Amino acid sequence: MKSIFLIILILIIAISCQDNSTNPIEKETEIEWTAPPTNEFGFAIITSFPDSLLQTYGDLRVLGAADERVAWVSDWTTNKLLKTEDGGTSWILQSPPLNGSVYSIEVYDSLLLWVGSTGGEIVFSNDGGYTWVEQYKSDFINDIKFFDKNNGIAIGDAPNENSPMEVLHTSDGGATWVNKNTVLKYGTTHYAVSFSDQNNGWIRTEPNNNYLFYTSDGGASWDTLYLSTSEYINTLITTKSGNAILSCEKNNYSTDNYGGSFEQFSFQFMSSFGAFSNISELPNVVYTVYGKEIMVSLNDGKTWSNITIGISPNWWDDISSPKKNVVWFSGTNNKITYTIKADSLFNF
Repeated sequence: MKSIFLIILILIIAISCQDNSTNPIEKETEIEWTAPPTNEFGFAIITSFPDSLLQTYGDLRVLGAADERVAWVSDWTTNKLLKTEDGGTSWILQSPPLNGSVYSIEVYDSLLLWVGSTGGEIVFSNDGGYTWVEQYKSDFINDIKFFDKNNGIAIGDAPNENSPMEVLHTSDGGATWVNKNTVLKYGTTHYAVSFSDQNNGWIRTEPNNNYLFYTSDGGASWDTLYLSTSEYINTLITTKSGNAILSCEKNNYSTDNYGGSFEQFSFQFMSSFGAFSNISELPNVVYTVYGKEIMVSLNDGKTWSNITIGISPNWWDDISSPKKNVVWFSGTNNKITYTIKADSLFNF
């Protein structure tokens, strides 16, 4: 009997050793990197941006950050990306398989990201932008937003005047996309679109770019909302399902009741090419850029405070705030910066 137990024990040990040799346990290793120096306000002084690689007008209009270490930038005139893996100390040129120019970057983490183009393409990378897969092809992709690694929405122009605008949904990381919209048949939204989750979203679209629509079912149906002034709506963002902030041609507005009423801000802080960004961890916190200025609201846009960062391009173009203590800004003259103490700058 003892010999039988001994044989079984030897077999178990042999199998265990074989498994360990064919499937070794990999230990995660922390990537060593040295962040660039910061100024007196805690923002990174990035002087290493390679102006010649993109060969554009020098406007970093499209920005997506994973954290304080990894970020991508591009603009509206090229199908190239520039990536940093060390907080802006060095940059890598990446070339997604796009016929159109980069128009939107959605970053889930340092490995998973999606890019939408003016050629209507959605491409996906699961290795930080080194290899890509085309997931969708249509006319023009304005915006991509993922709520987790599987569920997301992409907004595309109507392929033709008789087709509906695309409010594309995916539940498998973009492997398949389905248009839920059959109602809106107007033109482009550009950056005037924002969804707080898979169901609740706002869109400004034509005619005259002063039509505002709200959906609570992912785009299957829409409420049509009109501002009394019929102003051109430049950009917008939703902070929670019923809340939205609008930057308009002359004034700025917010609503906290699904568009039932709009409150006008007492000051104008945005312009036609400004941008908004909020943080999933803190949905009431909103950043905005307008010209050379940067502002933050801690209460769904009801009040705003200026941020002093000590760096000034001709114009700030985009924002990315991947987590509450990190926020990146990019702009003209190839200016880009970030801080890793955003949560200490304000009383969250």
